[in-house]
Amino acid sequence: MKRNVVIKMLLDIAMTVLYLMLMFVRGAGEFFHEAVGIGIGVLFIIHILLNLSMTKGLFGSVAKGKAKTSRILLFILDIVLMVCMPIVILSGVLIARELFVINSGLPWELIYNIHNILSYVCLAVMALHLLFHAKYLVGVCKKIPSAMEGKELRSALYRFGAGAAAAFTLYMAVYTALNGNIFSKVKPLRTAKSKL
Repeated sequence: MKRNVVIKMLLDIAMTVLYLMLMFVRGAGEFFHEAVGIGIGVLFIIHILLNLSMTKGLFGSVAKGKAKTSRILLFILDIVLMVCMPIVILSGVLIARELFVINSGLPWELIYNIHNILSYVCLAVMALHLLFHAKYLVGVCKKIPSAMEGKELRSALYRFGAGAAAAFTLYMAVYTALNGNIFSKVKPLRTAKSKL
């Protein structure tokens, strides 16, 4: 199994899991939401760059009228995602309160509603996108056990792990700079009083 295929799959899994966390995990705080939102934006850009040749091929086949119905639907989903995701990220930056403080002059409620509505649109498109690629993803997953012995998979996992560690370190550094040490806010456990 090629290293790039593994990296693409790991990035897609990471992006999907993080996106679901942003949509459905409550109480994580605004800093977490904003930082992870920016992280998803970075992963989205990397996803586009890694799949650029595939996307060009899809656009070319649709433009020449040689695409099947399923490919045309995939093309439409890609266009919707490429339009909506940047708007979600930009609107998120405009309503941010922790990492960015931007006064755009636009009504905050309007930007907030655009951000929320398009976030759900992107979630639906991502779900449909995964369904379209389900056969491919299942095929890749079946190859993973046999590829575990190869250097390519280990190399991809090391690179992904290093990237995840770097992202976590950056997150902790920015959080500490803005909010103080995260561990200083953890309350100590109460211990039983000594009877001596």
